[in-house]
Amino acid sequence: MAGAVCLLVFCTLLLNTASLTAVRPSAPVVNLTCAGNFTLWELACYSYSGPEVRRSFHQAQRHCSKLRASLASLLSPAEETFVLELTENESSIWIGLTKQGSADRFMWTDGAELSSHAGWREGEPDTAGHLHCAMADRGGWALARGGCASTKLPFVCKKQACPEGLEWGGKDCDVISSPHPPSFSYYCYPPMTTTVLLVLMCAFLSILLVAAYCGMSARDHTPGCHQRHCHNHKLSSSSSLSNSVQDLWLS
Repeated sequence: MAGAVCLLVFCTLLLNTASLTAVRPSAPVVNLTCAGNFTLWELACYSYSGPEVRRSFHQAQRHCSKLRASLASLLSPAEETFVLELTENESSIWIGLTKQGSADRFMWTDGAELSSHAGWREGEPDTAGHLHCAMADRGGWALARGGCASTKLPFVCKKQACPEGLEWGGKDCDVISSPHPPSFSYYCYPPMTTTVLLVLMCAFLSILLVAAYCGMSARDHTPGCHQRHCHNHKLSSSSSLSNSVQDLWLS
């Protein structure tokens, strides 16, 4: 019983150590890359549709979603400058800014809140005409006067950049199917090999312990032991009978 308790404590300590090791990030994330026709800037990837590809706001968002991206959010003046330069000074493009609900509250389609950087043109956002999707150009941001469905514009898609060998999957970086998988572990998916091996080792040790215990129990109940016990019992009975006979003879 004491051995089983010691084994349980040992396995618990090993598994706790393995779990702490698994969630600890490996070396600092370097060599961020962008797959396909996306361009890397800072920590994100951007893809310009080109001037010949013009879509409504919702069509553009669906196109970005197929690429596991969203219409670009412009969270800083530097990012806005980069995106507009990427479009080669296109007159206007869709950006991922929409009005949420009846209140004049705007949010980016990638889930980001509207930060302190807001590049609205003078007089914008003008929501009097129930307008709710935004476009941008060198003059700033404005709501589409022609409507989100009727207005056709080029657009820029944006998604998170990932280390080499991985690609943004919508919530985390996924391993790209390629003949050359990444040679490191990215913290989005902590390595579980160590934990699995320790679980198997503890299971094996537990089986050995149970087998040893059963073996000891079996030896205590072997036929030979039972026979010796019966033989001793017979000798004891014969001795008692002999003593009784002698007592009767002497009397």
